[in-house]
Amino acid sequence: MTPPAADHQAFLTYWQSLRQLDELLVASEDFLDNPHRQFSPNVIILDVYDDDVIVRLVATAIVERWGVDLTGKSMFSARLPMKRNDTLFNYHSLIDHPCGLLSVNNTKTSVGRAVVSETLSVPLSVTAGRPKRLVTYSRLMTPMDEGEKSKEVADYAHQTWVDIGAGVPDDAPLMPMLAK
Repeated sequence: MTPPAADHQAFLTYWQSLRQLDELLVASEDFLDNPHRQFSPNVIILDVYDDDVIVRLVATAIVERWGVDLTGKSMFSARLPMKRNDTLFNYHSLIDHPCGLLSVNNTKTSVGRAVVSETLSVPLSVTAGRPKRLVTYSRLMTPMDEGEKSKEVADYAHQTWVDIGAGVPDDAPLMPMLAK
């Protein structure tokens, strides 16, 4: 039996439940030490540097959807057309002004079909000297067929910052993954 699809709000509630008392963010170790069977197959953990984003973990459902495992590689080596500066702006914004980023995307697949995905990214705290880190929960709202892969984001149906307790940035998030 396929487990029911969880939405971004359920993931956010789970993430918030892992916060230590009086902490705004979840520690990276606490997130990794407390996997959730419903969410874990759909997470990506990213280390965010000034000029790059390194994928630290790509869960099974994401690898299947993308058709590639980017663990240990730059996020910008993905097949998806991604604007580096816009991606870095969004990720640095949600880390520097701790908040979430919710995107609902209409995505073209490898067979030209349109599917909808929902993605929520939130920052994780890290020990001193470690790169900044975030976790992304991404799920398909429209299932793909066997062998079908995500190809490119056709358009953003909805994109917004999510307040996790510190407000949200003044500038709207950018749309870094649009089809060329």
